[in-house]
Amino acid sequence: MKTNEHAPTAPVWPRRTLGLGGILVVGVSLVVPVGGSITDPWRAGAWNLLHLPGFFLLTRSFLVLFGGTSRCLRPLFSSAALAILAAFASEWVQRWVGRSGSIEDLVLDGFGIALGLAWPIRNHRWCPTRKSIFGVVLLSGVAFALGPALLQERAETKASEGLPVIGDFQDKQCLRLWKAQGGAVATADPASGRLVVQVRSGSFGGVQFLPGEQDWTPYSEVRLNVSNPGAPLFLGVRIDDHLSSRDRVWISSAATLEEGVTEIVIPLRPPLPREGRRTIDLSKVTRLALFFEKMEKPVEFSILSAELR
Repeated sequence: MKTNEHAPTAPVWPRRTLGLGGILVVGVSLVVPVGGSITDPWRAGAWNLLHLPGFFLLTRSFLVLFGGTSRCLRPLFSSAALAILAAFASEWVQRWVGRSGSIEDLVLDGFGIALGLAWPIRNHRWCPTRKSIFGVVLLSGVAFALGPALLQERAETKASEGLPVIGDFQDKQCLRLWKAQGGAVATADPASGRLVVQVRSGSFGGVQFLPGEQDWTPYSEVRLNVSNPGAPLFLGVRIDDHLSSRDRVWISSAATLEEGVTEIVIPLRPPLPREGRRTIDLSKVTRLALFFEKMEKPVEFSILSAELR
């Protein structure tokens, strides 16, 4: 049995075993279900950051399996190609195991692959150029993973400072807090000060306001002005707090959108729910959702204003 020259009593793991082991570990981690979606932006950013070490390890495992680049650069290109293929394949597979794929994940996978290629290989040692490339790629990957959380936090702070208005659609940053859900597309129109929501046929969809944890205790109702250009529509409304995803307690409401502009009033202090269930914590409101059930044909509506009173 071969031994490690620096520690003669320690066995040397075969190259093939190390390479296949690394590939197996990363492959399993990419397809294992992880539960529900992460709503906290910093936790989501930290989770996304795991793509860097994951694809660094995957790329290095391919290189170990192919024997490094001591003789030619073919293993380098082969490892990069296989790692890129694995990135696309994992995003496709994740849709079927309760996880979601995204372009952002692919970009982070690319940063991890670049880190794996920039790390010294066999006879190639660290040099100032390699160190600079590795450092720039690493910092860029971290910034790309955590940057959205910072921007989200700034948007939440600005939105809280702007209360009682919760829908300033003249601000281009509003889409950081007002986001489409389900089979819908939401587009802010700053010129007219409205948010246009389009929902395709045959799908659940709408729009949701995600302010982090916003304090609505000084207010008694939400007022929205919604424009509907076509036939009457039945719109569902829901308001969540920070515990709603756990105990399924929220404020439910509904409204019929007639053709033209409809004012929707949502009371924030309904009677105590039956069976003594709690009322939502208005000091930590996390979500206001406007949605349709599956529609027979595409629909469109616009939110002209949204404020607390």
